[in-house]
This record gives sequence, structure tokens and C-alpha cells, in this order.
Amino acid sequence: MRTHTRNLLASALTCLTFTIFAAPSAWAAPQRSIEVDAQAELEVNPDVVDLRFDVSVLRKTPKAAVRELRTRERAIVSILTKAGLPLKQIRLSHIRLYQQTEYKRGSMFKGRSKRVIVGYKASKTFIACIQNISKLAHFVETLASSKVTSFSTTFRSTKITLHKKTLREMAVKAAKEKAGELAKHAGVKLDLVKSIKEVTQYRGYSRSNAFGYSVRRSRGSSVSPDAIKLTLGIRMAFTIK
Repeated sequence: MRTHTRNLLASALTCLTFTIFAAPSAWAAPQRSIEVDAQAELEVNPDVVDLRFDVSVLRKTPKAAVRELRTRERAIVSILTKAGLPLKQIRLSHIRLYQQTEYKRGSMFKGRSKRVIVGYKASKTFIACIQNISKLAHFVETLASSKVTSFSTTFRSTKITLHKKTLREMAVKAAKEKAGELAKHAGVKLDLVKSIKEVTQYRGYSRSNAFGYSVRRSRGSSVSPDAIKLTLGIRMAFTIK
């Protein structure tokens, strides 16, 4: 019995000792830090333009509509390749086929108007990837001669990965400058990077801070009106001393 009591007393002293020495760590002051948002913007000239247009035909039967569309498809592809566009730079969608209807007004004695089928329309979307942007007008004029009158264009860059590296470098530099300014005004100094992550962009600004620190740059000696604006936001936290 005496031995059992001695063991219980020793266990209680051990727990008490652990509590006494462990408690101060729970009372330690939290690590001080500064967290900032920064954004980088880069304008780059596009090096590729996608010329998009639709071709459609209306015929009395679905079979006739599809057959005529395929005939026009071959003709347009031939026109583009003869104009200097490689076949591998022409993309085609699947055929879309749907009924074309219109309302027929009823006579005074036959009652209300009704919808009737007037034919079937088959259509297809073409995308011509033009790698020499200066030839865009040439291909538009060529297609206009084949009764294609509605176009849309999308300018893009094939060097997005390279530009993103530049954006990240710019954003990190901007975040460091912003954190340094805040630390200077607060009378402290930056120490180590505590965390860093990219943040979601919304209309060119960070959702968490619409008035974040930003830096802009244009890539190239002259930026065209069709320049592509790339944005990237980051959030960095620094410990201070």
C-alpha cells in the first residue's frame, strides 16, 4: 500500500513539473509579421491571330443541306490553302443541323397563325490560325470572295509561359517594395519570408485587395492596339524584427 502511494505521488509530481515547464511556451508572444498583396501587369504584342467565321446553308431536306455544306467546306479550305495558309492551321467544328421554321399567318376563316418548317440549316465553324498577323487582311479579302461576310478575330500569344515567369518576378519585386515601405513607416525591419502564394484575379485586381500595390510594364519597343494584357497577383508575408 505504501509503495502504491509513493508511485502515485511521483506521478503527480511529474505532471506538475511538466505543467510548470510547459506553460511558459503557451504564453509566448505570437511572431510578428507583415502581409501584403501585389499585382503585376504586362502588355505583350500578340504573335498569332485566330480568324473565326461560320458557314451555313439552307435546303429543303437535311441530306441536301449537309451535302451542300460539305461542298462549300472543301471549296473554302481550298481557297485558304491556295492563299498560303497551311492545312494544319485550319480547324473545323462538327456539323450543326437544325430545322428552320417561320410563322404562317392564318386567314380570317382558318384561325391562328402556325409555325411551319421551311427547310433545314446546316452550319460549321472555321478557325484559321494565322501566324503572320500582317496577312490577316489578305485572308479576309480572300474569304469575302467566297461569300463569307461575318468574321471575328482573337489575338493571342504563344509565349504565355515565358510571360508568366516575368510576371511572377515583377509581382514578387513589387511585394517586397511594398512590405519594405510599410516596415520603414512602422519603424521595424523585414526579416524572413513567411509565406507566398498567387491570389485569384478579378477584373485585373485581387479580390482581397482591390487597391493593391501594382507594377506595369510593356514588352517590346512599341505596343500595338491589339496588345494582350496579362495580370498576376500574389500575397506575401514577412516576419519582422
